[in-house]
Amino acid sequence: MDNNLQLENGEELFKIAERLNFTQPIEEKELQIEVQKLIDKLNKRANANDAFVLLHYLSLLSIQKVFYSTQEAEKLIRDLNRFKISIPEIVSNCKTEVDKRTNYIERFFKKKEYELTEAEKKAMLSKLEKDYFDQESKLKTIQKNLYELKDQYQEKEKYVLSTYDYDISDFYESIIKDEKSVNLNDYFFHAQLHVQTINLLHFDPVDLFIDLVKTLIYYFKYKKKYYFLKDLYQENLGNSKETLSLKPPKKKPKISLSQFFTDKANPKLIKAIQERFNELDGKELAALIYLLDSKGLISYNNSLKPISRINFVRAFKKDNDLTNIWGINKFFERHKNETILIEPNGNKDKTLINIEKQLTKVVDSC
Repeated sequence: MDNNLQLENGEELFKIAERLNFTQPIEEKELQIEVQKLIDKLNKRANANDAFVLLHYLSLLSIQKVFYSTQEAEKLIRDLNRFKISIPEIVSNCKTEVDKRTNYIERFFKKKEYELTEAEKKAMLSKLEKDYFDQESKLKTIQKNLYELKDQYQEKEKYVLSTYDYDISDFYESIIKDEKSVNLNDYFFHAQLHVQTINLLHFDPVDLFIDLVKTLIYYFKYKKKYYFLKDLYQENLGNSKETLSLKPPKKKPKISLSQFFTDKANPKLIKAIQERFNELDGKELAALIYLLDSKGLISYNNSLKPISRINFVRAFKKDNDLTNIWGINKFFERHKNETILIEPNGNKDKTLINIEKQLTKVVDSC
């Protein structure tokens, strides 16, 4: 087989799969046939189901640009190899990222990188001793370091939440209590997914992974030092008049759903919409949010956190602890309230059409 032909077919297959994201259901069959013909050039054993699986899997990857697991990546590559189709560049890049991610997570827990080593503890104590001369100054020195460390780890928490729409504020405490309570793979996958699906530009998955790892390393560095010093402070408090004055973490304010609805929606309609569509998620909920906004029933702004899309979803789903809505955001254009469920020519996705019909009935009944 000509290697150039093989490479051409691999990239050609991926381009067909990308088109699936912008087609009407009636055209999906045509793309499936197109894929089957492409596979038939290389392997006569391919059938309609093979074409369907490859088409939809690559179509999803073209949006997500990240695998959830190494096993998932390996299965896709095995299928491509089985049909003698070259591996598209994006598949290779995403496979490299998920391999690095898997190895890092395994090493993180095996070496207990979330704990201070004895050498690190000694180094911290040695540094502290240079900055105090008696018990009172020792306590003040520790307290000063606690303030600085708290600012540093909170800065990392804010960065991850604003950039990747993921809440890591309880990672350290949860892992110390029970390693299995925190799914680091979920952190890496959903954080990358959020960035890849809300941006029109393609980000290299390995670069995103490296950024997430660096952030996590510094976050745990600050957190484990903070708790070590906090324990040290309590041990040295004794009969001193000093007290540990550190503000407790702010409680998340309760979000009111009514703050998002405009004057066009009366309380009866708001209640009816929430009751009728509360179970929606992903693509369907994205369609509902777009329709409510385009019809002037709600107003939100992702540049203003109190009235952002994620806060609307939190209020609508009555889940104030919701940390990411990547499954919804991927159906909106980057930094806009416009949906990708409507093609440039005006054709609407069948999900959008279905939700619009249901919403119209609810509005008319109120």
